[in-house]
Amino acid sequence: MIKWAIKEFFRIHNTPGVLNMETNLSMISNWGRVGPIKGQYFRGLITIYHNPDCLTPLKDWCKTLDKSDIDWCKVFISFSYQTTINYKLIQFQYKLLMRISTSRYMRFKMNIDKVSPCCCQCQINLETLDHIFLQCPHTLSFKSRLNTFITMKLDNNYRDRNNYFFITCNHDNSIINYINMVSKWYISKQFQYQKPLDWINFRNWVRLVVRGDRLAVRTALEEAGMIS
Repeated sequence: MIKWAIKEFFRIHNTPGVLNMETNLSMISNWGRVGPIKGQYFRGLITIYHNPDCLTPLKDWCKTLDKSDIDWCKVFISFSYQTTINYKLIQFQYKLLMRISTSRYMRFKMNIDKVSPCCCQCQINLETLDHIFLQCPHTLSFKSRLNTFITMKLDNNYRDRNNYFFITCNHDNSIINYINMVSKWYISKQFQYQKPLDWINFRNWVRLVVRGDRLAVRTALEEAGMIS
């Protein structure tokens, strides 16, 4: 995954003097032999992307969100350094933005899911990433509850009509970013295991995920009434 991202970056930019691709791939291979890549190494790799705007998955998100001026460097820095220290959560957000997060449609194409490529929730449309997070009626109903919570508890002026904050997690309020990030991870898990989206179950999920995060994040979520 990370090897592909680095190769894609240098293939598109072909820019000497930033970092040597073979050197970085060698470093990653060495890390792999020692053990799994940790969060600090992952964050270090992000600094390679001096200008990630040309990456195909990010250009696709610009089209999907109908927003051409997304500062992707700021987006990556926000969720990697400022929002959370939970590497699993950071990894999920990275995979989603790079469009390599799982979906039933992709699992069907890879012959992993042998039943159907259609959405397990609405059972009508293909279960693509766009459908899971932006189109499925079950997701839209859940997101309505989520946005109501954010508006009432965290920011009375919060509006996200084009789903920009939901997908990029690039709001000025890091707790809003955290909730949006965890909610997408929850949605992804529920679709993957073909389980319904439930608000109480989601709050239990947040309570579980936040255990390994900063005390300030847990305190802010408690004050907002998301967890107890």
